[in-house]
Amino acid sequence: MAQLRRGALVIEQPSDSRNLRAILREATAHTHDQLDEAMRAATGWTTTAHYAAFLSLQHAARRPVEDWLDAHAPEGLCPPPQSPLIAADLDALRVELPARASNFELNIAGPHAKASILGVAWVLAGSSLGNRAILHELRRNGHDDWPSAFLGDDAMLAFWNAMRPGIEAPTSAEAANAATEAAQATFAHFIAVAKPSAGTKPEQGSGVLTCDPETPPMLDEAGADDTLIPSEDCANESRQAGSTPKTTKEPV
Repeated sequence: MAQLRRGALVIEQPSDSRNLRAILREATAHTHDQLDEAMRAATGWTTTAHYAAFLSLQHAARRPVEDWLDAHAPEGLCPPPQSPLIAADLDALRVELPARASNFELNIAGPHAKASILGVAWVLAGSSLGNRAILHELRRNGHDDWPSAFLGDDAMLAFWNAMRPGIEAPTSAEAANAATEAAQATFAHFIAVAKPSAGTKPEQGSGVLTCDPETPPMLDEAGADDTLIPSEDCANESRQAGSTPKTTKEPV
């Protein structure tokens, strides 16, 4: 604790004034990069087959996490399920549902169980920001006819906005550790699902868009509707490479 002296009064101040959102972003940056790499190796965006590979991976990985949250998360901390939306998109593409991934397990015994649940929810909910950027790019590239119930899910975006006050508030070190460990476990689960799919990697230059819970694409500062757009640097890079730009970083 840092000390701020005002006259005869000594005020204790936290040595780390970052909120939980900032702590989670920093602590999971490397793990999220690993997930980005696994996603690039397993999916693509130039054909509906590549898009279906992305949706299939998302369904296989998300459903076990959604089931875990449904069993453990209290009201207000359970994100709306998205696996049914992904299933609808795959059905529209005439693609069968993938095999369910192994169960997602996380020990949350102890006084900071709620923080652990928050860490898992943060990973899923934060991805709604990147999903909007992906949807924007697909439409910009003329793929308006591709099914997008998952990418355009308003319910998850609303949940994300509702949970922001809780993760943007100061937190104890113990709660931050619990949330971080849970978020890391969630990323690890997605990585484990994505890596076996790397053997079916689309051709190089297929233009893979990646997103993270807490590295959202840049917000259009002029738009009051919080429209998400890719960063200019990424857009320039994509034009040079002839591919779809990556989004800048906020989870899977």
